[in-house]
Amino acid sequence: MKLTVPKLFLAAALVAVCTSVPAAYQEVEEAEEAADTGGYAAMLETIRPLAARGDAEAQFLLGAMHEKGQGVPKNNQEAAAWYRKSATQGYAKSQNSLGEMYFNGYGVPQDYAGAMEWYRKAAEQGSADAGFNLGEMHYNGNGAPQNRKWAIAWFRKAADLGDVEAQYRLGWMHFKGEGTGQDYREAVKWFRKAAGQGHPASQVCLGWMFQQGMGAAQDYRQALHWYRRAEARNSEAQNNLGEMYQEGLGVPQDDAEAASWYRKAAERNHAEAQFRLGSMYERGKGVAQDLLLAHMWLSLAAAAGNRDAIKRMELAETGMSVQQIEKSREMQKEWLEKHQ
Repeated sequence: MKLTVPKLFLAAALVAVCTSVPAAYQEVEEAEEAADTGGYAAMLETIRPLAARGDAEAQFLLGAMHEKGQGVPKNNQEAAAWYRKSATQGYAKSQNSLGEMYFNGYGVPQDYAGAMEWYRKAAEQGSADAGFNLGEMHYNGNGAPQNRKWAIAWFRKAADLGDVEAQYRLGWMHFKGEGTGQDYREAVKWFRKAAGQGHPASQVCLGWMFQQGMGAAQDYRQALHWYRRAEARNSEAQNNLGEMYQEGLGVPQDDAEAASWYRKAAERNHAEAQFRLGSMYERGKGVAQDLLLAHMWLSLAAAAGNRDAIKRMELAETGMSVQQIEKSREMQKEWLEKHQ
């Protein structure tokens, strides 16, 4: 649950406008002015009396501010108390948030059964967040026996309401055949929905499906399109773009461009990209040959468990002096200190 207080408060104000008497309308007007200034103190001055009088939306906002420590000291017990006041009035957002408190043991004793009860109340009112949370509980077997069919049912309810994480999970479950028959076309369908909402992992998965021709006709242009949409926030997309340029898939073959994309991913600690970049330095493809850099990148990939990198690193060492290997290890240490 994310809290951007001014926007949420304005939404609360709109609810109040539709349900309150004229005196409350004036309070809402004042609250909107306070929200516009971005001042938490001014917001609290308006929210607290509304919450005390039993306004469920105000109680939710007050609970969220206590949970996040926004305008008040962070206090999970106080947050849970306000969520409960609102949740018992049937306010779905508070029911979901109270479920999260029970699930994580924040402000209340950890209680999976309690979490599931509140999630279910919220989900039955159409809360996509709660539906996703129920799917997660059934998927992992928290508070109930692990049941992938129930998980996929709840993920689908949330996904149909537009929940991007649920759409992504449905894509994976159809891809792997968890809780349902393996269905690549259905996987593409759900990855596409999430990708369209800007979900980087789904964009990469969708690009990979187009690259491989799984669940959709092979289409390198579509693969490139989705990798490029994701690359700013996803090292897997950067690595895959490197592969596309190295192999000339949908673009002219270009080792230098491939090395550039591998470097971006490698700098974000992507082991496969580190292996590929190290191999290019070893052979002098797309970059000037440099055994020290080759060994450094291969060593980083090997340390992350990349088996191909282990073999390549050992092969590279046969052409290096002891001093070169020691220097490369110093470079590796410096890189790790800088990036971790």
